[in-house]
Amino acid sequence: MSKIFCRSDGKFNVTVRKRKNRPSWQIRAWFRGYSETSESAKSSEEAVQGAERIWREYQAGLFDNQIEAEPLTLWELVERFCAREQIGNASRSSYWSHLVLFASACGGRRRPAGIRPGDIQLWLSTYENLATRASFFRSVRAMFNWAVAKDWLATSPAKGMVYSAQTQIRPWLEPHLWPGFLAACSPAHRIRAQFSLETGLRRNEIVNARWDWVHSVVGLPSIRVGYDAVTGFLPKGKRARAVPLTTDAQHALRLAQLQWGTRGYIFSADGLRSPNFHRENQRACERAKIRQVTFHGLRVSAGARWLVQGLGIHEVSKLLGHADIRTTMNHYAGISDATLAKKIALLQSVLNSDISDKVVSVFSDRRSDRAT
Repeated sequence: MSKIFCRSDGKFNVTVRKRKNRPSWQIRAWFRGYSETSESAKSSEEAVQGAERIWREYQAGLFDNQIEAEPLTLWELVERFCAREQIGNASRSSYWSHLVLFASACGGRRRPAGIRPGDIQLWLSTYENLATRASFFRSVRAMFNWAVAKDWLATSPAKGMVYSAQTQIRPWLEPHLWPGFLAACSPAHRIRAQFSLETGLRRNEIVNARWDWVHSVVGLPSIRVGYDAVTGFLPKGKRARAVPLTTDAQHALRLAQLQWGTRGYIFSADGLRSPNFHRENQRACERAKIRQVTFHGLRVSAGARWLVQGLGIHEVSKLLGHADIRTTMNHYAGISDATLAKKIALLQSVLNSDISDKVVSVFSDRRSDRAT
């Protein structure tokens, strides 16, 4: 959309834009840090006049009552932050459990502007686990950044602070353990687990996979994971990708066809409502007498095998559907380092063999010269 009108003083914004592929104009108005309101106009002149009217009303102070009052205590800030409509229930529960501990330790009746970086550092120092510190710090930083966006704070007390924990790879299965693990799975779970091991699909992608996703890319059978207009499914990261199907993956599809048919979903007859893949995996690992691996660990196993087989980190990141290659590098750093070490050792052995061959040829040439 092309913008033809814009007014802003850093707190309040009004813009007019032409709607894409529509014969109308959109007037957008919002306070920084708050949700926006929009109106439609049939012509550019009407839209500009409406935007100028909104701007004059704002300058006259008619919108001051729409701004939320600044929270007076840290408890109030925590409650407002966790009550936002933009976050899901899981994130809300996580934020609340972290920030309640923070407010209790720092003093819930203190003003948010009175919180200092030392308060955050002192609270985090009481936790020895680095991953716990990093998780708690992310919640505190998100809350104060939100308060800054609302103009309740001039700056965040967490600004410039860094707490991170080294990402550890999840337990995964080496390829030589796959046959024993699959043999210990139940018949239905064996099909889903084998397909995940071969393609690296996520749990929710296995649940929502449909036969419409299977097609051919450059003559190779592949499964395309992306937005599904029928079910509204959208993969994590909102990025579509096509994963080539190996012979074993195609075999899993044939078994799925015999088990559930070829209508709609691949790995169920009418959609999996509440699948407990973790319990199925746990039972299979117990029967096979191997270490416990979650269903997500099967996806990690696929990525690990690709790296060991020599695929580059960029190719593996694309096959796994990671939005950022740094995610792949962080989670598979140990495997990629081991693969690099093997390649260096192989290269060194080749170089050594070449040098030894050259040395042998030089000595043989000298001996032949002496004989003549």
